[in-house]
Amino acid sequence: MHEKPKEYCGLCAVSGGADVLERVHLGLHSIQHRGQEATGVMVALPDGESLLHKAPGLVGEVFARIPDSWPVHDVTRAISHVRYGTAGGSTAVNAQPLMVNVAGHTVGIAHNGTICNAPSLREELLQDGAIYQTSTDTELILHLMARAAKDCDGDLWKALEEALGRLKGAFSLLVMIDGVMAAARDPFGFRPLAIGDFEDGAYIVASETIAFSVTGAAYVREVEPGELVIWGAGNRMTSRQFAPCERRAHCIFEHVYFARPGSRVFEDSVYQVRKEMGRVLARECPVDADIIVPVPDSGMYAALGFAEESGIPLDMALSRNHYVGRTFIDPGLSSSRQKLV
Repeated sequence: MHEKPKEYCGLCAVSGGADVLERVHLGLHSIQHRGQEATGVMVALPDGESLLHKAPGLVGEVFARIPDSWPVHDVTRAISHVRYGTAGGSTAVNAQPLMVNVAGHTVGIAHNGTICNAPSLREELLQDGAIYQTSTDTELILHLMARAAKDCDGDLWKALEEALGRLKGAFSLLVMIDGVMAAARDPFGFRPLAIGDFEDGAYIVASETIAFSVTGAAYVREVEPGELVIWGAGNRMTSRQFAPCERRAHCIFEHVYFARPGSRVFEDSVYQVRKEMGRVLARECPVDADIIVPVPDSGMYAALGFAEESGIPLDMALSRNHYVGRTFIDPGLSSSRQKLV
């Protein structure tokens, strides 16, 4: 059975430079809040070989179990993913990245978002003989690529563009084809995806810019809506537009809840946006109250803005256990309640 959508996953990738695996580990750990169910990483080696390691668990736990046989200091590129769990469909096989062989090429993909036309695409591909190994929307992209490759003379990048053009909905993607890395974003830019760089010439791509801060990278720009960015030979960054951006439609929940306050999402500071939301609420919906109490943790900065604008004192009357995961993305209501003290 197809799983319920898991829109709020986290992506991090590094191309080139030194300590690729360490950098992607730190970057992915900084966006652990975007997914707590499973972690995965796919790496490329200088000889063209690709390796995959993924499992249920948090970033630190899964990275600690990377096989000793991996030549970790030789990794040239890496794409990684943290998975957000909901009730239903949460199995180890659905952890990402997915890595398969397409027309003799090693292809890996990690996805954040929801493909709205997935049911019709799935049925179309089933009629065409597709056999599914997972219940994720992500696998659809691989099947679409494989089918398009037949009409693209084996050019998998062209096949990827053809596949992306068939998708409707929200998606940010990390892709690896024979060790060449790419990032893509849906034509509306619904989910965040940004590019940073390091002084040694390496690049980093992540769902949130907090990953740049913790790894020492500088912000470069967002992956534009409808854009496919590729890092190939010499770590040169090139860009293709696989679909036009007619209008932007950003997910407001990124600023309200999902992103870390220290991130810039859709070019805006999450901290400042949340605080301003509180200020606006105080002006538009004034209340006669003794104290303002934030609901931890994402309500903190909105409450601060409300308190500053209204002049009502802020009081930390609620606290939560920070040694457990986020309450909203926990599959069970009872376990969410247990996290509030």
